[in-house]
Amino acid sequence: MSEELEIKESATEKLQKLLKVGGRTLNHYPLLLESALIVKEAAAVANGEIGALETQKARAIESACKALRSNLKKLNCPINIVRSLGAPLNLAVSDLICQEAAKAGIAVTFEDVMKNQAEADVTATVKMLTVSRAIDPLLMEGTWFVGVLREKAREFKTIVKTSRANLRDGLPVSLGDEFEAYAVAMEDSLKRLAEEKRRWRVSALGLGEAGTGLGSSRAFQEKANEALEAISGLVIEEPVNAIAALGGAHNLVLAHAYVEAVALVLWRTAHDLGLMCSGPRGGIREIAFPAVAPGSSIMPGKVNPTVAELAMLVADNVLSNRWASTMGTHSGWLGAAPASSVPLKAFMDSTDLLTRTLRIFGTKVVQGITAFPDRCLAQAQSSLALVHALDYFVDALTRSRVVEIAQDKKESILEAAKALKVLPDEVLEDILDPKHLMDRKAVEEMLKRHADILS
Repeated sequence: MSEELEIKESATEKLQKLLKVGGRTLNHYPLLLESALIVKEAAAVANGEIGALETQKARAIESACKALRSNLKKLNCPINIVRSLGAPLNLAVSDLICQEAAKAGIAVTFEDVMKNQAEADVTATVKMLTVSRAIDPLLMEGTWFVGVLREKAREFKTIVKTSRANLRDGLPVSLGDEFEAYAVAMEDSLKRLAEEKRRWRVSALGLGEAGTGLGSSRAFQEKANEALEAISGLVIEEPVNAIAALGGAHNLVLAHAYVEAVALVLWRTAHDLGLMCSGPRGGIREIAFPAVAPGSSIMPGKVNPTVAELAMLVADNVLSNRWASTMGTHSGWLGAAPASSVPLKAFMDSTDLLTRTLRIFGTKVVQGITAFPDRCLAQAQSSLALVHALDYFVDALTRSRVVEIAQDKKESILEAAKALKVLPDEVLEDILDPKHLMDRKAVEEMLKRHADILS
């Protein structure tokens, strides 16, 4: 091994000691290491093609990068993640490449690995790759989760229940339609995240330290981006503005906002379903969770919503990462990119947490949810909001009188309307049947049946 490599290894060890804060290191973020190796591999391909590196050295670096990427779990980069972007990551990955190439008997120096590159353009490109590739698993698991919700929406389509606004009784709706609403909200958030992902394909390779291209070449930039596209599978674009491409810290904040939207939909879904399964007797109890976490012997019939609570706590964690991401972009001076790795760490943490939680919540809870149709119907029938079905047939004073009787005598709207004889009993039974009010089609069909009264 060369003397120069030994010096760089000593420098890496020095960084490890200097930045030893907390237990989270680059070893915990293989996605970031893989992105850095992809960038180095693309640079080596380009340097070999333009003759900036000897063919043997260029191929040795390429081979080393491929070998290291195939064994990410065994890599050892114990540099603290909080301050890893820039020189620390560049140095650590370059050292790994040099060591791997040395195993094949080829001496590769740090300068060989860094040929035609600067810390700024490498860091910006690594960040781009990491964000883009971190989004992919979340989109995949999110799409699967939408499918799980839609399966339940179809299963519960014919079950009528009362809607609720701030826990107040409302008009009849389909339980399946509520599940479909959760699916649509998640799907919409995922579509927006997918649109954001398409913005993360701008490569900064070849821009140099300040965006002027000094220390690199146009030929390297073109070849490196071609190689980067081939290795990563992304459609790579050149930046509109070089200086902005090297910084662009605000883009991470924006990208994280779309991840937060997914987290908020997950939180709302888990929270609502938890309330809907409250009970077993004193709660809403429209649905039941599978007994993943049954209660204690002193509370028979209780099923703890542990996994739903986990989903909400993960969403809370993602939302708290917003501040880490936002504050991290404050670091750096003038044109320099932020020194903090926290925004990128927060993004990787958020996407990883959500990706795994969607699968767990979908598998252990949503797929096993059962409904109580009779209880749902009984609650829908008892809602005072049913009086609005009479809006088409009687005046406001009559409606008010129906509600007063229902409240005073603790009766249903149907019973009170029958007592007042506002319409024939058989007509009232049809008009005030929650099943005939659960969606637009049912309402329109009910109104057609009684068009003679309306006219």
